[in-house]
Amino acid sequence: MGEDFVSSGFLCEDGSELHPRKSITSVRGICGQGQAGGWRRRNASRVRRIEGMVGIDIKRKRKSVEHKEQVRLVQRVRAFYPDVLIAAIPNGGDRTPSERLRLHGEGVLAGMPDLCVLRRSKGFAGLFVEMKTKVGVVSEEQGVIARRLNAEGYLCVIARSADEGFKIIEEYLG
Repeated sequence: MGEDFVSSGFLCEDGSELHPRKSITSVRGICGQGQAGGWRRRNASRVRRIEGMVGIDIKRKRKSVEHKEQVRLVQRVRAFYPDVLIAAIPNGGDRTPSERLRLHGEGVLAGMPDLCVLRRSKGFAGLFVEMKTKVGVVSEEQGVIARRLNAEGYLCVIARSADEGFKIIEEYLG
């Protein structure tokens, strides 16, 4: 928790890394902020071509790793602590604008952690776990929500692997 930067260079909100000598103006442009249309949209065909040459989409690969680690963690917690209620909060994912609007109306809140353990322990009302890869970056919304949850009496933490998450949950339940 509290990690805002996980690189020697700048990181866009989408996790893509920039060269550390880029100016803030070029960072905003490359991250798709500031200039109309955004860098990614204006260069979509170039990005697709480069991703095709590389053979993988880095962002999707990172999301896939987070997904697999989260699945491993939930399965392990349910196996070792069958009486503990652990649930996912499905906020992420690519959605159409109409889906985003519908889900926002239903109460989906940007920045909510990935998992919650619904059990009081060690003076906390519950535990929230945000899964990140080793190089994953906490977004501004995630940081705001984490601080609010902590202020409300919950424990909100970041786990960078299923093993780390399990240790956190074991200690919390201990």
